[in-house]
Parts: sequence; C-alpha cells; structure tokens
Amino acid sequence: IDLSQYFTIFKVSSAPKRKLMSAPNKIGHKVFLMQDDVIRSLQAFEGKTIAITGATGHLGRLALTALKSRAPQADVLALARDAQADLGVPVRAFDYTKPETLAPALAGVKTLVLISSNDFNDRAGQHIAVINAAKAAGVTRIIYTSILKGDTSPMILAQDHIATEAALAASGIPATILRNGWYTEN
Repeated sequence: IDLSQYFTIFKVSSAPKRKLMSAPNKIGHKVFLMQDDVIRSLQAFEGKTIAITGATGHLGRLALTALKSRAPQADVLALARDAQADLGVPVRAFDYTKPETLAPALAGVKTLVLISSNDFNDRAGQHIAVINAAKAAGVTRIIYTSILKGDTSPMILAQDHIATEAALAASGIPATILRNGWYTEN
C-alpha cells in the first residue's frame, strides 16, 4: 500500500479552512507537515504490524496514545530501551545506541515510525543503524520525524536529518518524511 494515496491534502487543525498539500522533496520522498495526519493514515494499515521507536519518550508516548485511540484494531508495538515499560501494548527492547537490539526487535514489523533520536553526538549514525536493521528485517515502510525544510535548512541540527533522509532514499524502503517545525509539546 502506498501511503501517499492517504496524504494528498490535509486540514490544519489550528486553522480548519487552510489546507496543506504534500510535495516531493529533493530525494523523491513525499513530505508532510502534520504529525496528526500520519496517525490517520496508519489506520489503513490495520492488520499489519506498526512499531513506534522512542515509545517511552514524550513524542513517542503521544504518537502511541494517538495511534491506539484512532486505530484500535492496529497491531502496534512499542520499541523502547526499557522492554518492561507499561505502555498498554507489547514492548520490545530497542536502543539506538545498541545496534544488536535493533533487527530482532523489528521482526514482523511492516511499518516503522522512526522518531528522531535526541543524541546530538551520533543522531545520523543511530538513524542509519535503524534503517539498515529495518531493511534486514523486511520493514516495508518507514515514517520518519525530520525537521522543517530538512533537505535545505542551514541549521546545524538539520545535517543529521539530511543524512537520515539520504539514507532512507538509499535504502530503497518507501518512506514518509514528516517535516515538522518545533513540536507543540516541547
């Protein structure tokens, strides 16, 4: 299933009369601006395993909660450093800094929501390890939380996202890139 069919035009929740359109970025991925719209599109993946990285973090918990409430029949996994975390769904050990945990945790996953690491020292390296593990595990779609204007931003922080988006393109795994500004929950 091509997610782009679910992401053509979005209503912006803060301004319901405005609409945002998706557009391909420089490396050919569709780019979307509204985090909430990914949750809606994932409802179409009910019956296929969806995993969310960083599930015990602030954004990860919000995404997990939203997905569970909006797609209750979806087969959802939480991926987190603490496999004992009580998140209301199965949790698998998944640590960006421990590559040996990545591929086993992705067994059976079809859609991976890759929430950007908060490590400023090796964010791109961690993301690339996740992408490689996803490819090895047979993941068929990655949804990645990038940065606004991620392929052209001059911000130092954007370099990690540029590298991650390039790695996604090189992987051959279909990807949806979320180009969010500063998250409202921050």
